[in-house]
Amino acid sequence: MLLIMLLMLALVNRLAEGAIEEDVQVFLINEMVDASRNFSFKDGKFKKGEKYKEDVDDDEYLLILNKDGEVLYGQYPENLNPHVKINRGRLVTVKGKQKIYYMYDRTSRRLSKEYGDKIYTRIVVNKQNIRSEYLKIKYEGYLMAAIILFLVLLYSLYMAKKITAPLEQMCRVAENVGTDDNLSARVDYDGRFEEIRVLSEANNRMLARIEHMFQVQRQFNSDVAHELRTPVAVVLAQCEYISEKKPSLEDYQEFAEVIERQTRKTNEIIEKLLNLSRMEQGRIKVQYEMVNLQDLLQAICEDEQEKSGENLNISFKLEPIEAYIDIQLMTILVHNLIDNAVKYSGNDVKIEVGTRQVENKIRLWVMDHGCGISKIDQKNIFQPFYRSEKSRNSKGIGLGLSLVQRIAELHGGRIQVESELGKGSTFTLILPVKKEV
Repeated sequence: MLLIMLLMLALVNRLAEGAIEEDVQVFLINEMVDASRNFSFKDGKFKKGEKYKEDVDDDEYLLILNKDGEVLYGQYPENLNPHVKINRGRLVTVKGKQKIYYMYDRTSRRLSKEYGDKIYTRIVVNKQNIRSEYLKIKYEGYLMAAIILFLVLLYSLYMAKKITAPLEQMCRVAENVGTDDNLSARVDYDGRFEEIRVLSEANNRMLARIEHMFQVQRQFNSDVAHELRTPVAVVLAQCEYISEKKPSLEDYQEFAEVIERQTRKTNEIIEKLLNLSRMEQGRIKVQYEMVNLQDLLQAICEDEQEKSGENLNISFKLEPIEAYIDIQLMTILVHNLIDNAVKYSGNDVKIEVGTRQVENKIRLWVMDHGCGISKIDQKNIFQPFYRSEKSRNSKGIGLGLSLVQRIAELHGGRIQVESELGKGSTFTLILPVKKEV
């Protein structure tokens, strides 16, 4: 504001000086025109009329000069150098010994005609006297500029307060989040500044996302503890029974099978958690290569068929498609989709695996005819450890679909689900067509 004030005062000063110079020039021209009308050249002399009165007391002088600048009538102020060249039609400033004067020259056609040669009229006035009234106007301009800038400053302070108030609220909310862990706090703004409204909404979205992440993290930690506690508790109970009793050989074998089964379950949880953690942290480097999806899917399905036995019936709708993928990660994805279909399909498992390319998208689907998934559960099935009420008693641990979604994202694709209760589910992987580089 201080810089603006200085610039504005400099502008006012420049404009005022220009206006004063222009007005002084017009004034002097009028004075010269009125004075020259009262002069005539008769009998070899310039004579003034009765109406003309010299104003020497106010330092105003009228002179008549020939073309060489010699004075034919009038006189200069005592302290002014008389040898000043003619500057026709231009206002000049001349410095005397003690004072500063304005000087203006003008050709007089009437006197030149009477004289028989070019004649100039020159008016000399004291600069200080003629500028006194103009300076008053100039200083009034300074005062008005200062008043306007002061009002602008007050309005700016008011607007700054209006702008900074919501920003200060954002700072307080951020401080409360950092000190009190109050992630539910939000910024309320109903002002007219669009930029602050957008900033407050972005801040609220960020806080909502952070709050959601913390809730997911807390739920994740709770679910991990719960999933690991069960097999550990089973193994611990078996060990305590063995140490307190003297079981038979058959009991030992049964206990060993239980311990092995729970250990495998624990190992599965840990392995999937590690894979999910590495993917979330970007520590897994995707090794792309051009792969025939038909051959890959048939090989994976054969492995699943051997594990599940005769209860698993897999049909294929495979097109000969090549995809630029990571074989290891894609194998994990397909295994998880098939395992998921087997777990929720009852005793007689019928699964369809298919691929199709539509324009620049590759679609890979696994369809089952199991219990299906409700619309509410479909929104949450990709969250770690989430399982619907109908699947609580199944063998799954709720991490398979989370891995599927993350692997799809690593390949630049997405996973979508279509399901209806009692009729089965279809999980479709949609991948962009990538060319080998």
